[in-house]
Amino acid sequence: MAASSPSPAITQLIRRFTGGERWVHWSTAALLGICLATAAIMYVGPLEILFGRRRLVELVHVYAGFALPAPILLGWLSLKDRKDDRDAGGPLKRAAAAAGDSLTAAAWTMVSRVTGVVRIAVIGAVLGPTFFGNTYQFTNTLPNLVYYGFLAGQLFSSLLVPALVRHLDAGDRRSAERVAGSFLGLTLAALVVVAPLTVAVGPLLLRFAALGGGPGPAAAQVHLARLLIGMFLPQIFCYAVVATSIAVMNSRKRFALPAGAPAIENLGTIAVLGITAALYGTGSRPGGVPAGEILLLGLGSTAAVALHAAAQWHGARRAGVVLLPRAGWREPEVLEVVHRALPALGQTGLFGLQML
Repeated sequence: MAASSPSPAITQLIRRFTGGERWVHWSTAALLGICLATAAIMYVGPLEILFGRRRLVELVHVYAGFALPAPILLGWLSLKDRKDDRDAGGPLKRAAAAAGDSLTAAAWTMVSRVTGVVRIAVIGAVLGPTFFGNTYQFTNTLPNLVYYGFLAGQLFSSLLVPALVRHLDAGDRRSAERVAGSFLGLTLAALVVVAPLTVAVGPLLLRFAALGGGPGPAAAQVHLARLLIGMFLPQIFCYAVVATSIAVMNSRKRFALPAGAPAIENLGTIAVLGITAALYGTGSRPGGVPAGEILLLGLGSTAAVALHAAAQWHGARRAGVVLLPRAGWREPEVLEVVHRALPALGQTGLFGLQML
C-alpha cells in the first residue's frame, strides 16, 4: 500500500514571530541577564572579590536596567512594519496578530509597572519611614492582596474567558452579558461576607507582617489601621469589577486597556499624595497625624481605585458587554467556573501569606 503524501496544511511552516520580534525577545532576555549577573557580583561577597571594579559593575547594572523597556517599546512602534505579514492571511496572519497583541500588552504593562514604582517612591517621600507610612502602605495593598491573593480573583476571571468567547463568537451578546453579570454578582455577594472578616483580621495581618522586624504595632497604630481598612474596603469590590471587565475584554482580544489601566490608579494615588504633601507637609508629624490627612489619603486612594475600575468597566462596555450584577448562583456556567477554581484556593492563600 503506497504511503499517502503529507497534507499541505500539516507541512506548512507557520512562522510565529518575525525577525524583529525575535530581536525584542532576545534583547530583553540579554538585558535582564546582565542585570541579574551584575546584581549577583555586587551582592555576593566572593563574586565581588573575584571581579573587582565595583564602580564599573554598578554602571553596567544601572544602564542595563534603564535600557530594559527599550526593546519592548521599539518592537511596539514597529508593528506597522509588519502590515504585509498581517495581510498574508491564514495562520501567518493569526500568528502575527497574536505577537502584536503580546507586544502591545507588554508595552502597556511596562507603563503600569513604572507608574507603580513611582507611586511607591512618592509614598516614601511624602509619608517617610514612619509608622503611619508603613500602616498606609500595608492597608492600601490589603484589598488587592485579599482579592487577587487569598481569593484567587484573577484565576476565577481567567476561567470565565472561554465561556464568554463561546457566546460572543456565536454572536450571542445577551448570553455573554448574562454570564459575565452573573459572575460579577456572585463575586460581589461573596465579598460582602469577606469584607467584615478583612476588617477584623487586618490588624492581625499587620502584626504578622511585623514579625522579626522589631516591636509589634502599638495600639494607636492598630486603631489607625482599622480606620484605613474601613476606608479602603470598597476597593475589594472595585477589583471584582476590574477582573470581570478584563475577562470580557480578553475574550474580545482587547489587551491594551487591561494592561495599561492600572496606571490610572497609580497616577491617582500619586496625585492624592501630592495634595497631602501640599496641605500637611511630609515626613513625621510631632503632634500626630491630623484626621484630615487620614481622610484625604483613605478616601482619595479608594477614589483612585474606583477610577481604575470605571475605566475597565467602560472598556468592557466598548467590547460589547454591559456589566450589571446578576444572581450568579443560578447560572450553571458560573458555578462551573467556581467549581474548577476552588481546588487552587489553598495554594493562592499560601502565596498571599508569602506576600505579607
